[in-house]
Amino acid sequence: MGLEFYSKAVILSNGTFLNGIIHIGEKNFSGGRIGENASKGITKNLEEKGFVSSRMKTGTPSGWMEGRLTSEK
Repeated sequence: MGLEFYSKAVILSNGTFLNGIIHIGEKNFSGGRIGENASKGITKNLEEKGFVSSRMKTGTPSGWMEGRLTSEK
């Protein structure tokens, strides 16, 4: 985009979809929320400028499927 920002601090509130990967069973693919794409390219650009990125687990825990968890007391 060619934009430059000058500041003592910058806060990026980019959500969870920078290079978003969806995992379903053994399959995985790029994506965001339903009907939305992952944000590609931004993470690589930030890393080239010295920022550090990592993955953040979001979504439904793998054990939260019918029959896997019980509510027994």
